Parts: sequence; structure tokens; C-alpha cells
Amino acid sequence: MPQRLRAFEDEEDFSYPKEELRPGCLALYEKERADGTELPAIIGLLRDHVVREEERLRVEQEERYKRSREEDRMAREQRLLSGADCTWTQLQKSPHWFCRANGRTYRLSPTKDKMWNLYRLVRSRRTTRKP
Repeated sequence: MPQRLRAFEDEEDFSYPKEELRPGCLALYEKERADGTELPAIIGLLRDHVVREEERLRVEQEERYKRSREEDRMAREQRLLSGADCTWTQLQKSPHWFCRANGRTYRLSPTKDKMWNLYRLVRSRRTTRKP
């Protein structure tokens, strides 16, 4: 039997399962053992269970990461729009990137020849003269 377990370990995609999968694996093992399932079949069921659970965990982690990045982007956008200093931020789906440092706003704009132009945005001061 140890040789069969070593064969599982020698496979390319073998990885040690996460500790958080242990309760589900133990429950599956106990259920199958009570039903009288042979050990090799239980090992196969456990491998399938671990693969499914790892995929589910990977998808959940990826969704959390995407949500975190989107929240971070929205926070940077709000900082820029409110006038606070912020790092390089892309507004909505604009091709331009904006940054505010020491109260000055800068814009990076892509060019057709795959370069970037840096501009400092200056607020125009409108003065109204009384006639």
C-alpha cells in the first residue's frame, strides 16, 4: 500500500492538501468506511474531493482579490476627485492615468508610438471683470 501512496505523490499535479480541507475529508472517509468501501476507492474519492475543494477555494480567493482591487481603485479615484494626494489612478475606462502630489495634478497619456507623455494639469483661473 505505501507504494501506491508514493505513486500518488510522484504524479505531477500532486500537492499536499490544505488543513482547512481536513474535516471534509475525514467526514467523507468515515462515511465511505461505514458503507464498506475499499481503501483504494476511498483514496480516489478523497483525491476528487480535494481537487474540487481546492478549485472552489482558488475561485473564491480570485474573486476576493478582484473585489479588493476594484475597491482599491475606487478609493484612489475618490481621493483624486476629492482633491487629496493619490498615486497613479485611471478614471473609469480612460486611457489616461492621473496622480496628485503636493496639491499638483499630473496626467500620463499614451501616444501612438507606445510612449507616454506627462502633463501637469493647471487649473485655469477665470477672472471676471466688471464692465
